[in-house]
Amino acid sequence: MRGLDYLDISTIGTLLLLSITALHAAFTSPPSFTREPVKESAYKKNQEVKLHCEATGNPTPEFTWEKDGVKLSMTGDRYTMRDGSGTLTINSPASYDHGTYQCFAKNHFGSAISNKAVLKEAAQDPFPKKDAPVTNRPLLGQSLILNCQPPAGYPDGRIFWALDSDSEEAINTVELSDRVTQDHNGNLYFANVIQDDKKEGESYMCTVNNLRLRSYVQGDDQTIHPKHRDDIPEEPPRLMWKNQSPQIGMQGKDIYMKCIFAGYPTPVVTWSRDDGRQMPSNSEVASFGQELIIKNAQFEDAGKYKCSAKNAAAFTDITEEHLLVVDSLPFFDTRPENTDISMGEDKSFLCVGNGQPMPSVEWFVNGQPIEEYDPDLLSDDGSMLVFRDLQKDDTAVLQCKAKNKHGQITANAYLNVLAEAPIWSSEMEDTKSAEGTNKNISCTAIGWPKPEIIWRKNSNRLHSGGKYTIHPDGNLEIKDVQEYDESEYECEAANQFGKISDTVFLIVKVKTSIVKGPENERQVAGKSIVLECSATTDQSELSALSIRWTRTIPGFEDVESELIENRLEGNIMYSKLTLEDVRLEESAEYTCVASNELDTATSTAAVTIEDVPSPPTNVKLIKCGPKSNSQFYRARITWTASQDNNSPLERYHVQYKTEYDDQWFEDEKYVTGDDTQHDITKLSPWASYTFRVVARNGVGISKGSKPTADSCDTPSAVPAKHPDNVGDHSDETGCLTITWDAMPEIEHNGEGFHYVVSWAPGTLPADDSTWRSEQVRLSDNAPGKWKVITGDTYKPYVVKVEAVNDEGKAIGEAMAVQTYSGEDEPQTAPSDFALSDGKLNASYATFEWTTVDCSPRNMRGFFVGYRIHFYKKENPDISRSTDIILQSYPEDTLRCDKRRFRRHTTGKKMTGHSNTLFGNSELEAYVVAINRFHEGPSSNVVTFRTPEGVPDEVGMFEILRKGSHHMDLVWKKPSHPNGDLTGYNVEYTALREDGSSIPELYGNKKVTDPSITTVKLDSIAPNTLYRICVAATTAQGNGKWKCLERKTHPDVAPDAPVVDIDILDDTSVNISWHKSLETSNPGASFYMQYRPEGKEVWHAYDETDSIHWRNLTGLTTGVLYEVQVVAINGAGVKSSSEIHTFNLGKTARQVAAATTNIGLIVGIFIVLLIVIVAVIVFVLWRRNRGGKYPVHEREKQRRKDINGPDPCVPSFDEYKPKPLEEEMSPATYHEELEDMKPASDSSSFDEYGSNDPSNFDEQGAFLHGQRTSQGPMRSFHPGA
Repeated sequence: MRGLDYLDISTIGTLLLLSITALHAAFTSPPSFTREPVKESAYKKNQEVKLHCEATGNPTPEFTWEKDGVKLSMTGDRYTMRDGSGTLTINSPASYDHGTYQCFAKNHFGSAISNKAVLKEAAQDPFPKKDAPVTNRPLLGQSLILNCQPPAGYPDGRIFWALDSDSEEAINTVELSDRVTQDHNGNLYFANVIQDDKKEGESYMCTVNNLRLRSYVQGDDQTIHPKHRDDIPEEPPRLMWKNQSPQIGMQGKDIYMKCIFAGYPTPVVTWSRDDGRQMPSNSEVASFGQELIIKNAQFEDAGKYKCSAKNAAAFTDITEEHLLVVDSLPFFDTRPENTDISMGEDKSFLCVGNGQPMPSVEWFVNGQPIEEYDPDLLSDDGSMLVFRDLQKDDTAVLQCKAKNKHGQITANAYLNVLAEAPIWSSEMEDTKSAEGTNKNISCTAIGWPKPEIIWRKNSNRLHSGGKYTIHPDGNLEIKDVQEYDESEYECEAANQFGKISDTVFLIVKVKTSIVKGPENERQVAGKSIVLECSATTDQSELSALSIRWTRTIPGFEDVESELIENRLEGNIMYSKLTLEDVRLEESAEYTCVASNELDTATSTAAVTIEDVPSPPTNVKLIKCGPKSNSQFYRARITWTASQDNNSPLERYHVQYKTEYDDQWFEDEKYVTGDDTQHDITKLSPWASYTFRVVARNGVGISKGSKPTADSCDTPSAVPAKHPDNVGDHSDETGCLTITWDAMPEIEHNGEGFHYVVSWAPGTLPADDSTWRSEQVRLSDNAPGKWKVITGDTYKPYVVKVEAVNDEGKAIGEAMAVQTYSGEDEPQTAPSDFALSDGKLNASYATFEWTTVDCSPRNMRGFFVGYRIHFYKKENPDISRSTDIILQSYPEDTLRCDKRRFRRHTTGKKMTGHSNTLFGNSELEAYVVAINRFHEGPSSNVVTFRTPEGVPDEVGMFEILRKGSHHMDLVWKKPSHPNGDLTGYNVEYTALREDGSSIPELYGNKKVTDPSITTVKLDSIAPNTLYRICVAATTAQGNGKWKCLERKTHPDVAPDAPVVDIDILDDTSVNISWHKSLETSNPGASFYMQYRPEGKEVWHAYDETDSIHWRNLTGLTTGVLYEVQVVAINGAGVKSSSEIHTFNLGKTARQVAAATTNIGLIVGIFIVLLIVIVAVIVFVLWRRNRGGKYPVHEREKQRRKDINGPDPCVPSFDEYKPKPLEEEMSPATYHEELEDMKPASDSSSFDEYGSNDPSNFDEQGAFLHGQRTSQGPMRSFHPGA
């Protein structure tokens, strides 16, 4: 409630009561109680007691007290009352102060009588002492009662049982349970005794805790020593105790009913109503089912209840009935009310009492029974007093008393007969209103009889009707206020004892209006929405004009002020509400509320947030069974439709997963958004499927639903197929490496899954007598791969791989595939390698050479093509290569076979080119022939020089620091400048949310000094994402761009600088702020200022963005100086550091010198440590590297290693096939192979990239793969 921002309801009520009280102070009235004493309370001896009694009246009432019907004497200091208050204080009360007290308030116009208050002394008697502890010796399983006779005490104490332990820290209470419990008198019951009840001989003691006295009293010791018996017989439930029936409870109080049963095993107790009705909603079961508690009992809770007990020994429940009667103290259905009334009027007072039993009602006037005061006032049924033609002397206080056997209550009400001229209850003040509103002008007066209110405008009397309404309280309402209603209005209040009048002037203002309201918006969740609104009002009320926003979201109706930006321009206020990262829950109607102190104008727009659908619910598997004429199974899934979240549903996707994979897979078919059922028809055998559903709308895909509670479990079957992509990867000489796509577990279709790998020498079709086979079981995630030792080089083999499980082989025949055993290095080298007369530039050159004999005999493998190597002559470690791919395996397997050898004749010239040369470099190059896994000998080497080109992309590129309006960039020079660097180009542009650039926020900078690798971007937009790119340049132009994206900080002031002061000598000091650049939002530039302490004017240095220190020289020794550094962002917003002080002189210089010496010593030690570590690293590197040696020597060494004994080539005996059942296990087989791996590297043909032979030119040359090496080259051998 905006109009009551600073007043809560209690404050308003207090002010209203005070104003009414002040008004009544102007007139006489009888006493009326505002506070009465509590009906019953306890006190402790010698501790002050207060009995509260407060009343109002005019004149102020006098107070007296009675105790047990006798008026208290207020002489002395035993009883005291404050002036104007009836609260009674009993100082140092004694035992004889207990009794019944009653307060009386009296003035000239009547007497009021309070309810009676019973005051009792808090006391607690001790337990009577016995001579010896009581020892109980029940048989195990028998019931037992430990009696407690709690002594008298007030208030009633809390009774519980404790064990007499040696602990002094806390009372060790007996733990209650369904077997051990306590009745409402404090006796302890054991439904059956167990050995643990002995408690190691500790005594049980009944204990009473009097909370008012904060005291404990304990009864005599009782011990339990159970008698052992081997077999404890079962006993059916037997009642040990229950509440007296009928039980009388009081309305509004809690009622406790309890039944305690013996029995073995321990009985279970339940409660119900005897008449079959439901248990009261305000009831609860406690004490392990034995006790029924009815909270705040009402009359309708009365009736018959029953407790039932059962255990294993009882054939039927043992039931006990319990009758509950609910009585009550008297209470009033209708009570008399205080009345102020005029002379001559009639008045009746009604008093209706209620209770159980029904109370009697008696009337008193000023404490005098009505029969003695005036019996004619009493109605026939005794419920009403009737006064007629009231006069001043009828003023009195009436008492209505209701009484039954449980107690009595008294209600006071005064009758105040008045004859008073009118007076104003509030002053009338000039007021104002806005056009078009309804205006209430207050005119409130009191008097007896009630004054008549008359309104006038310009001396003309106003009457209710049409534009004006005069309300019963005297207020004047003017409807639809307009400019012509601005005038003076007069209010007159009159009765037979006098009249008063006053005037008020109404000022009419121009109404508040919306200039432009917000427009409806629809947006996707996670995006931003901006709502705009503008309003105006009367020129004189602009200072009070404000705009707030509300929305129809329960609990969040008021929009947070930090989301709103208001500004006043001229006589119009503009408001912008920004909702960032909007959520579906923010869909609502948003209202712009423009208001001042007079009126309000509003405008509403609908905001709709679209989001991905809610997950489908209630997903169920309703059918799971075999698919006809197939080994696959089918499942039917149903679900409850998703909520579309403001974007229509397009379709559903059913997903499934099995125990083999945590990943969810999506069925290839989808369901339209109108359907909620789908059949999945290709479920594999031997799997347990669970399902879930996702929904899609125009925004995206929902989260997955909860998985189905049931799973679809399919039985086993033979595999549905044999493995795919059977082939070879024979990269080891002397071995046939058979490969295939390992089948996932979902395709195993049963237990005992494995592969049968078979091979036979020769070509398709294979002779059945030459097949050899091996059973192969792969570990989880292992690739499909099996090595066979053949001992030969590039010989044909036919292979096949079958899938098998315990149900049998897969459906259909496995396909036999032509493969070849392992390859070796080619034995022939290209010749006549030379630079062609074609195009040569910084990155491109064409080469030619004489082709090789590419037969399998010479290539010792499948001929792929050629590889051109090139490297910088001055540094051979910097190298690259280009592959010329002529044919692909296995598609072109016969291309270089003898039968088609003419297609690639030895001695034919061939050309190839490379476009990744190093620019502005002297290069050497050679070419080699390659098969799938190896390079052959190198050709002759050619030397040539490339012209200058454009650079490669720069190295490291990063944002060094950034603020709201600037970024500092840094990068490293390109590793291959390909010429002489001339500088760098930097371009940057702001990006929209969709990634598109904003042309008006584009910029560029040029760096003409190639040694400079930093630049500052300034005057850029705050809180904006930018794409920044940098490229190195030579005389040939820009190199390759390198880009990154970063966002500037929000538009806030920069962080305050961090300042360091270094005293140099008696007259100079160094001020630095390097650490200021390390903050999260540094300034774009800084300046430093200083002054002698006490001076107002600062001496400032020029602003700088590159220098982060200043030397102050020519200062005066002994003068205390102040210094400050100021940071500035790109928008000119400043933040200043703290003001630091320094003093130049001998002491300061000594401290500075000492600090400098310590820093110098530490620095020297760090430098020495770095040098030592560097020397050690260099020595180890030289030792491992073995020094630099020519490339061809490296090649010789490499070929020596390769041409050594090949571990994959076994003796002939090792190759001899074994019968299937005698062959090695896969584990043993692979253990042998691991020990036989070659020591040399062997490259994989897969590294060469694409195997597409369609991209040849007319000469068979093709530029395919580019590889760059920063280490030693793979092979080099001059000449062939």
